[in-house]
Amino acid sequence: MNSKSWNYFVFKAKGQGGSRTIEVLAPDQAIARLSIHLFEDETLHLIKTLKGKYVFINKTRINPKDLIVFLKTLQTCMRSGASSANALKMVAASVKEPLTRGVIGVLVDKILSQGLSLSQAMKALGAVFDPVTIALVQAGEKSGELCQVLAELVKKLESIEVIKRKTLAGLYYPLVVILITLVAIGIIHFFVFPSVMQNFKMLSAELPKITQWMANFVDCITHNAWLWIIPAIFLCLAVVFRRTVSSSNVFQKAILKIPVLGNLISSAILVRSLYVLGLLQKTGTNVVDAYTMTMHVSGNVVFKHYFSAILEDLKHGLNADRAYVKHRKLLGKHGTQLANLMHVVQFTGEDWKATSELAQSLGEEVNIQAEALPKLIEPILLSFIALVVGMMIAAVYLPSFYLLLNAFKH
Repeated sequence: MNSKSWNYFVFKAKGQGGSRTIEVLAPDQAIARLSIHLFEDETLHLIKTLKGKYVFINKTRINPKDLIVFLKTLQTCMRSGASSANALKMVAASVKEPLTRGVIGVLVDKILSQGLSLSQAMKALGAVFDPVTIALVQAGEKSGELCQVLAELVKKLESIEVIKRKTLAGLYYPLVVILITLVAIGIIHFFVFPSVMQNFKMLSAELPKITQWMANFVDCITHNAWLWIIPAIFLCLAVVFRRTVSSSNVFQKAILKIPVLGNLISSAILVRSLYVLGLLQKTGTNVVDAYTMTMHVSGNVVFKHYFSAILEDLKHGLNADRAYVKHRKLLGKHGTQLANLMHVVQFTGEDWKATSELAQSLGEEVNIQAEALPKLIEPILLSFIALVVGMMIAAVYLPSFYLLLNAFKH
């Protein structure tokens, strides 16, 4: 078989880059050879096949933190008057993440060699940039206000990341407490409790039902080791199919109904959706694309259904305020908030401004709720710990009272 030439793009540590060619039989061989550092002085990030496809070695999506750094630095460089290509070259000097550097290299190559605009070059990379980012960049290019659009996009992305970080941080405390509690219970259950039971069995004493139940449970687990396989299998399946599970309608609806946490998650999703919708409306994106992208950004079936229903009514000529009122029950109190907002907007005509202000207001509320999350969850957490610990104490100490009662009877 004759070998073919496969083109790829490399980006050196000092910000320099260029196209290279490798002679192999198939693209898979190119990936295999180049992924083991065929060129030791250069870092390979992606391969471009003759069919125009880009194959990434590790991952295909820039994570939000790197995207924020990329867009912020790009906006700063372009504000100084640099062209897109030159601005990207300057950005490359300050970026350390390998995938981002590789992406920058390809963007520069496409802009210089093919004459594409920044948004067209970003779109050519497929899944690397999400549709919302590409649409906003394209709108900024058309309006001549790309720097301002990038600045606002960075601001919104940073707000979303802050909410996400605070929400996760708020969950660490209860999760750590629950983990420590379960470990302590496990130690008592399988090490302390059996020795206590042995003493009472030697005395042939009658045991309370809760103690007997716990003893039977320990015996069952101890003498049937295969039972440990079941939770292990469930855990493995949850890890392997986590994306399938998290994207299922049942799961996405269920997490919004979790006490305390569900309201926080719902608010965070709405903030993210409104930030994007407001930006798209401000840049003049058409209604269909704006709501379609907002549905995509929400990432939850309940919100997708909500924005989809509103979009269908807008397509059929229904006013926005009536559409929001009609479907307000789909989001509960948040739906009512949006319906009231759109009722006011019909008199001002600045829907993007009202949407952005509501998103900012809700974002501040979510930040406060996220910071207070440990205190909000604490009553539920303490109730759980009290119940479990109470059962353990009852199971361990009730037999002693039974012995005393039997002694008094005899």
